[in-house]
Amino acid sequence: MNFLDELSRCFGKSLDAPELTALLNTQAPYRADKPSDGSQYVVSKPGGFDLLFKDEQPVAGKRAHRVLVSIFLYAEGADQHRAYAGELPYGFSITDTRAALIAKRMPERTWVIGEGRVSVDHPAPDSDRWSGEVYDLSTQYWADGRVHHFQLTPHVVADPSREWKAPPTWKALALDPARKFEALQLYRAEHGGSVSAAKAAIDAFEIGRAHV
Repeated sequence: MNFLDELSRCFGKSLDAPELTALLNTQAPYRADKPSDGSQYVVSKPGGFDLLFKDEQPVAGKRAHRVLVSIFLYAEGADQHRAYAGELPYGFSITDTRAALIAKRMPERTWVIGEGRVSVDHPAPDSDRWSGEVYDLSTQYWADGRVHHFQLTPHVVADPSREWKAPPTWKALALDPARKFEALQLYRAEHGGSVSAAKAAIDAFEIGRAHV
C-alpha cells in the first residue's frame, strides 16, 4: 500500500493518532501550524503536501476535536511547495495538464467559481472532481491548464439538489415569459437607467436570440 492509500485511511483521525504520526514520520519534514477557528494545518513544503484537520461539529465551551478532513498534493512551486512525488490515483501525474487528466479518466463534475457546475468541455474551468470508494479527488488548475494541486476528501454520495447553483442572470430570466419583470429589475440593478432603457435592452437581446 502506498503513502496516499495509507493516508486516506486516516480520514477522521486526530493528528496525535499513533498510526498517523508513524506514517507522517516516514515522509519529508513537516510542521503543525497553530490551530485557528477549529481548524489546523499540517504543512510539508518539501514533501509537496498539506493536511487539514477540522472539528466539523464544534460545541461551545468544549475542547475542539480536530480530525483529518482534507489532503492537498501540490505541483512544483504551488504555494511554495516542492512537487508531490508520490503515486497518484488513476495514473495521474502532478505535472499533467487538464487535457491529460481527462484523457485518462473523465471527471464526474466540472466547476467554475461563480458559475457552478459546467460541462466538461468548458474552455477554462477552475476544477474537476472524480469520485472513488474511499475518497473523492478534485484538482485546481493554473491559468494555463496545468495542475496546481489535487485535493482528497472522504467519499460522500453527492446530492444534486443541494449543490450550489449560480443565481440566474437577467438574460436567463428574459428567456422565461413568466419572469420578464424579474429580468427588468435585475438589469436595472446591474446597469442602472430607466425602466424604458432596460426594456429596450431586453427586447434587443430577445430579437438577437431569435436571429441566432
